[in-house]
Amino acid sequence: MFATLAAFAATSFAPASPAESAAWQRYSLGTSGLTMELPAAPSRFDLPLSNDVRGKVEVQEAYMVSSSFPVLIASYTRYMQGIQVNLASAADGAVGSLKSRAKPGTFTLKQSDTEACGYPAKAASGSFDSGQGKFRFTLLAFGAGRDFWQTIALWPEGSDGGSAAQRALSSVQMSR
Repeated sequence: MFATLAAFAATSFAPASPAESAAWQRYSLGTSGLTMELPAAPSRFDLPLSNDVRGKVEVQEAYMVSSSFPVLIASYTRYMQGIQVNLASAADGAVGSLKSRAKPGTFTLKQSDTEACGYPAKAASGSFDSGQGKFRFTLLAFGAGRDFWQTIALWPEGSDGGSAAQRALSSVQMSR
């Protein structure tokens, strides 16, 4: 289900040029009403879903900005009638996906309950060593009923990606 994070595995990190860094704009992401400020135009991509999950999902939209630090991903899932969002499970699944990429003993995590766009939310942040470098991340998962949104930022430790991640994730709004 939390294939959003699998997109990080295929992402090549390239530092942003100064012009890209200054080009922050608010973008509308898909049909769900999610908007956020991003340092570059997001690209839509398909999340790989297991057959089990695919049968439970009515709509899946995912967008990524990977031309700069941090890598930013936002996704929206609308489940089939009768399936309700479980935020605790969703946040744990996303964190578990990141943890699976960490060398043993290098994963740190801080989680909290919060609210985003009028919905209950789970926030998480932490760091890990992937064996190919040390990374920091922040995640915001929110939703209710059949609707679930997830925003994730990942950047190399020691880079200035943290301030950009904070800017992007704190700008999340709903336009509907």
